[in-house]
Amino acid sequence: DPVALLRQQQANTGMRRFWAYSQNTNPAAVQPQDAADYSRLMAASVTSVAQDILDAYPLDGCTSLLDAGGGDGSFALAAARRIS
Repeated sequence: DPVALLRQQQANTGMRRFWAYSQNTNPAAVQPQDAADYSRLMAASVTSVAQDILDAYPLDGCTSLLDAGGGDGSFALAAARRIS
């Protein structure tokens, strides 16, 4: 729940482990596997969401696109496939 996260009212759920870094004040303490798990989760979930976003916001006429999500570029790849 993004709103609960912002209010710092997170429930202890199975999904919470993917955001282990969110309350960590020492970025160096975040385990590489936690970041890799999160990246895989985002890559798997963005595939279907990207199609809905691209349907709602066609890229016709766009000359550039910035995917600043910090993931593996799955959204940018979906957009590139749509316009090419």
